[in-house]
Amino acid sequence: MHPICRAPYPTWILSMVAAFAAVGFTGCAGLKTYPVKGKVVFKGGRPVTSGGRIEFQSTSDPQVKATGWIELKDGSFSLTTYKQGKKIEGALEGPHSVVVELRNPVAVVNLPNVYTVEPRENDFTIEVPKPRR
Repeated sequence: MHPICRAPYPTWILSMVAAFAAVGFTGCAGLKTYPVKGKVVFKGGRPVTSGGRIEFQSTSDPQVKATGWIELKDGSFSLTTYKQGKKIEGALEGPHSVVVELRNPVAVVNLPNVYTVEPRENDFTIEVPKPRR
């Protein structure tokens, strides 16, 4: 007589775990991004050296946002998209609205221009108004 081995988990639990994993990977596989870097400057060309954050929000899929930190040394940034717990370098192709959060002076700047990410390496100069004294 052969002993019968019992699985420690009901088979339906393993099926559910596999199904959820497949849905998660499929959702991320459809997100294609392209490298985005650049520099944030004040009107007149002086780099923003007080730091801050920049956000590109896709106008075609507003739930998808790419963000980056503005470097203290020279105002440069690079974008990363976060979706479904995954970190993906770059931003989606297409038009984006842009918000810049400055540290000093503290300000949130909603830029009127739309910036378009193309299917290649992208390098933007983002101009914000000079701070008021």
